[in-house]
Order: sequence, then structure tokens, then C-alpha cells
Amino acid sequence: MALSKDEVRKIQTGGIDWLGQPLKVDGLMGPKTAWWQGIKTLDQKRQDVGQLVLGYHASNVGVETTGRNDGPFVDMLFEPVGMDGRNYAWCVALISFCLKQCNVPWPKYHTSAYQVIQWAKENQKIVENPLPFDIEVFLYPKVKGEDWKGHGRFVTGYDPITKRTAGVDGNIQNTIFCGYRDSRPDRYFVRPTGFTNKHGVLTMPTGLIDLDGLADR
Repeated sequence: MALSKDEVRKIQTGGIDWLGQPLKVDGLMGPKTAWWQGIKTLDQKRQDVGQLVLGYHASNVGVETTGRNDGPFVDMLFEPVGMDGRNYAWCVALISFCLKQCNVPWPKYHTSAYQVIQWAKENQKIVENPLPFDIEVFLYPKVKGEDWKGHGRFVTGYDPITKRTAGVDGNIQNTIFCGYRDSRPDRYFVRPTGFTNKHGVLTMPTGLIDLDGLADR
């Protein structure tokens, strides 16, 4: 049943899109409003995490530097573990920071994709089909003599047919990036403890075709 304009405006009020921008309160049910309506079916902690990390994107937080991974924002992400974040990838530290800020159960303040994958395997937290603000982590091919390297981000959309994801990443060109990623080997979807649905199963946007403004990565 079609919603009235007043009902749509109620959904839009205080809502954001997948870039963290406020929704236009115009009573029109477009793709961004439909996406936010889906987000609102999720538990409050998921919504809190999404608003926090996408808010960072919308406010264009980044690294005040000439190209290294350092600066006040990165320092803040690594402060809980007493690490010097200079020249260190901060994508997973951003995930841990956002989860902790939103009181999501996250037993260890992970700072690497490898750590997250090992924890998820040991605690049965890997899922096949992600929901918004589940975690996507993957490993790069192993280089002999070096530690595992990888990347992590929050999912904002998923196509179960192509296995393509939309998401929000830290540590991309020294800032936070919203974009698409194709399926790849050694990729895992991780669901933190306490992440649920309130009202059944959220339907992801089919093929992610309506999530405009996103680039490929």
C-alpha cells in the first residue's frame, strides 16, 4: 500500500542517505528514502553505527597531513589501544571505534582485518549475506616474509546475485570513502554481537543500482 506524503515525510525527518547527507523532507518516496526506511527496520545499535560513520563521511573528516596516515582523527582512532597510528592503516580501527562509541559488544579493539577474521571464525560471527553495517573484511594476497594485510569497512548495500557490496571505508586516500566493491577471494562478512533486525528481514536494494553517487573501488 502506497504511503501518504505525510507518512513519507515522517520517515524522512532526521534521516540520512548512504552518503550521510540529510534526506530532503519532501514527501516523495525516492531510492534514498526507501533505503533509509529499510535501515529503520534494523535495531537501534545498527542505526547508531550507520549515522556515526556516515556522519564522519558527510563532514569530510580526514587526515591533516601531506600524505601519511596521521593526524588528529587517526590519533583518536588508535588512542584506545595506545598505538601510534602514523603510517598505519586505520580502516579497521575506524570500525572498532564506531562500534565502541555506539556501545556495540566488541570484545577486542581490533586494528587489522586479520584480527577480525580470526575472531569471527572463532566466535561464529561470519554470515553469508550481510545487512547494512555488518562488517566486510578481506585479505590481500600474502607476500612472503610479511604479515597478512587486508581491509575492512561497513556494508551499506549488498547484491546477493553479483555478490557486489556498497559500503563506507576508512583509510581511502586519507579520508572516508563510500563506494562499491566487487566480490573477491578471502572476503568475509562479520556480524557483531547484538546486531539484529527489529521487523523481519531487510531487503537490500536490488543490484544496488539505485545507490547513486558511489564510485567503484
